[in-house]
Amino acid sequence: MTSPPWPITELRLHDFKSVKDEVVPLTGLTLLLGANSSGKSNVIRALLALAQAVDAGSMVGSFPMNGARINLGEFKDVARQQGATDAPSPVVRIGISATLEQSQLYGYPPDFDILQSLGDRPLRVTYDVGFSGYVTDDPIMSPLHDMNLQLTAGDLDSTLRLSLTRTTADHTSLDGRSVVAYSFYYPRANTFHGEFRGSLRSKNASYNVSAVALAGTVPYLAVSPRLQPRVLAETWANTVSAFLFDVQGAHGKLRPTSEQLVDLAVQTIADWLRKPTVRRDNDFDRFAMERVAESPYAPERVARSVGAHQDELVKQIVARLPAGRKVPAVVGGPEGATLRIAAQGLQGLVRRIWYLGGLREAPLPLYPPSPNVQTGDIGQTGQFTAAVLHALRDRVVQRPTFGSSEVERSPLQAAVEYWADKLGLFSEVQPHHRGGLGLDIMVRQPGLAEPLDITSVGLGVSQLLPIIVRCLLAKPGEVVVLEQPEIHLHPASQQRLADFLLACARSGRQLLVETHSEHLVNRLRLRAAEDKSQNDEIVQTVGLVFADRHPKTGITHYRSGSLNAFGGLQDWPSGFFEEGIVEAQQILKIGLDKLEEFSSGASEQ
Repeated sequence: MTSPPWPITELRLHDFKSVKDEVVPLTGLTLLLGANSSGKSNVIRALLALAQAVDAGSMVGSFPMNGARINLGEFKDVARQQGATDAPSPVVRIGISATLEQSQLYGYPPDFDILQSLGDRPLRVTYDVGFSGYVTDDPIMSPLHDMNLQLTAGDLDSTLRLSLTRTTADHTSLDGRSVVAYSFYYPRANTFHGEFRGSLRSKNASYNVSAVALAGTVPYLAVSPRLQPRVLAETWANTVSAFLFDVQGAHGKLRPTSEQLVDLAVQTIADWLRKPTVRRDNDFDRFAMERVAESPYAPERVARSVGAHQDELVKQIVARLPAGRKVPAVVGGPEGATLRIAAQGLQGLVRRIWYLGGLREAPLPLYPPSPNVQTGDIGQTGQFTAAVLHALRDRVVQRPTFGSSEVERSPLQAAVEYWADKLGLFSEVQPHHRGGLGLDIMVRQPGLAEPLDITSVGLGVSQLLPIIVRCLLAKPGEVVVLEQPEIHLHPASQQRLADFLLACARSGRQLLVETHSEHLVNRLRLRAAEDKSQNDEIVQTVGLVFADRHPKTGITHYRSGSLNAFGGLQDWPSGFFEEGIVEAQQILKIGLDKLEEFSSGASEQ
């Protein structure tokens, strides 16, 4: 692999629970390792909390502490205690770095040029959000403190940076009707948050941001005080260059000169400003297109001419217009388009994060139906596994192949049976819907003629089945978070589970796994040693993160490690998985001492 295909590359935590300042790198299959209460689960909690915030339906400028994905409690339960008697940290931050592929991005019509310019290049996004516990009447909604978003498309020259800080404790609402967009095609916002101020900067432009519209906790529209003639000139140029190829009713045939284009723009803007009737600010682009359609010029020629010389034309148009007044205007152009695309891309990414907890549903004679079965959500304990498997058993999934990075298209049920057989669980699974009673699961195990109810087979079946279903339903490019998948499994099953997780990661799915299983780690070491690929694919796929909590300060530190091509562990921390080795040495030593005593006693007799 020349570059990792997995979406999330890094998670950042600041004063989150026991973590002070840490950066956690993520690969295709990242194992979170460490002792109990060392802080492993903080990584998972932070990721789920960030996903919940980014995808929040509320736009009130707060961080949702509790929701469908995770319940964090109150701010004081999340903020790191700064000492034995000190108050919690005033600000908690969570950040993520991600790679959004072209296929995962979409936008509004004004954004299409930016999307097209990306080509096959991904959009690299770095997003951090800070929230605090001050001035709030709601203990479970923490006010946003700051937001930072950095976007890079292709190379550093195209980096866009948005930095925002809360400047007032109160929520300052700016009515969306008072914000100038001048475009019918921009996304709508009824409310803009005026309590956040900052800057939006790229290589070619810089804006002072006085308000933002939020999608969850991600800014997607930035407002900047700008001279009205400049905004209208830019809107005219953006509109005619992007939308005029399909103007209906156009009759013009001529190719305009640059001077004629400037004349057309200036006259259009002047006429629009003089209109006596009440008008919506976002109707200007339609007005501009109508005027081009009525002109003697061919719309497609206007579009090509403006697109080829847009920056220079805007300067000439502005020079011909009166100075005008400053208005709160939505930032448009490449900067505004990239911001909107990134916000939508981030929300799409977090909706593709799936979580399955360590305490999975016990085997039941009947399982409940799912309220969202078509989404493939089996629930955080796997309680809807039977319902999802029954409803989606014929859905085609990308089935990873044992011991390979190859994938095959397969119905879900067949894919589950393929891997259940590889894991030594069963050869056939049959979910049945029993009407209002719920759903049952029957499995046929090797050597048996008839299937058995899941309550009649080993506990490991009910614990592994949700993991298999969840991972197989995830598409390449989606993220699966698992806590302690090895619970209730025999060591041999833990080893085979490692093969399954590795195959899923090699197929393009990204997995974050908290585990205490030495058998799982050692199986991955074996596979890395067996790997004969020139680029050490398995070494690149598997990442290890060791959590360690300082006994005096209580602060958690994360240490990243990796496998090497010989199956060894790079940067193996002291004491990690040494319990078995130490006890084996002790057993050997005690056994040798006993043998020596017996030998000495026998010789004396």
